[in-house]
Amino acid sequence: IDWSQKPQPIQIQLKSLRGVKDKVPQGSYVLKVSLRGQLGGKVLDWSKAEGQQWAGTTLPVRHHGNFYDVEICFDQSIQT
Repeated sequence: IDWSQKPQPIQIQLKSLRGVKDKVPQGSYVLKVSLRGQLGGKVLDWSKAEGQQWAGTTLPVRHHGNFYDVEICFDQSIQT
């Protein structure tokens, strides 16, 4: 990785998490996206890119934890 150049940010649109039903407890959930050097690798730290935040997190979304609540709808875009 050439650390002297700034990375190109990407935008990811997150729709929903399906099939959760009562498999996850009631509560608020967020999704976090980060860049990694390889699959299962370490999170890339872009500390040399001043003023940039390279970990995207959605706003909290409420899940009621009932068997008929089959998905968690995020409908948000984040950049990382």
